[in-house]
Amino acid sequence: MKPYALIILILCLGCANTPSGAIDLTPKERWVKEGYALNLNDRNHLYRDNYEELLIKTRGEPVAMYCIEHYRYEKISIIHKPDTTIYIVR
Repeated sequence: MKPYALIILILCLGCANTPSGAIDLTPKERWVKEGYALNLNDRNHLYRDNYEELLIKTRGEPVAMYCIEHYRYEKISIIHKPDTTIYIVR
């Protein structure tokens, strides 16, 4: 088969799977994000690892963790007060 015939065949038949001619790349199954949630006033954060255990092991030192919601590493600090616990995310 000549290369020109193959190109004409693809142009006439198309290789898309939608009526508009675009290729449908949407996932067939819905992807559910699973992780450890940290809900703050302004934003929600979702981490792969348990941030509470890591902060306990590091004795309150800041920990860098990957946020699944924002697709980047974030630095988490903790402040213990007698009546509450405050998490700081940067």
